[in-house]
Amino acid sequence: MIYYPIIMTSAAILSAGVSTGVCIWKQKQLERSIETLSKTVTIDVADDYIHQIVEQAVDREAAARIRVAANDAVSDIKADMSKKIQKEVNKAYADLKASVKAEVEKQVGRIDLDDIRKEIIAEGREEARKQFKNDLDKIVELQNDNLRNINDIYANIADTLKGNKGTTLTIG
Repeated sequence: MIYYPIIMTSAAILSAGVSTGVCIWKQKQLERSIETLSKTVTIDVADDYIHQIVEQAVDREAAARIRVAANDAVSDIKADMSKKIQKEVNKAYADLKASVKAEVEKQVGRIDLDDIRKEIIAEGREEARKQFKNDLDKIVELQNDNLRNINDIYANIADTLKGNKGTTLTIG
């Protein structure tokens, strides 16, 4: 039984070697056949067929070059148009800037500063009056709270004195 794996391995190696040898022999045989065939066979291609193939190649190359030229032309036109548009926009901007500036100066010249000062003073007075009124309201509320607290204190003292008739309170 120990010999079975050795025999099988040897058979596999021998089979691989024979297969490799057969492949090399067939390759050399094929190369000799191709060489013999190329020396003995003459291939005659019709001029019309060659002319047709050349025309197709020329047409493909011409179409490719036309596409490239068209794309280049479109790119050039876009760039040229962009430059012209930018130039016109810059020119229009300068004109527009001047007219807007003149109109703003004209409108600013019509503003009456005395009226604006009077409005600002009147609004400031009104705001100050509102603030003062709010502050006075807070002071009155605080004073009322203090008076309520004093009233509560005197009421508690009076209640205490009513309950203790023999107590004497001396102030000062």
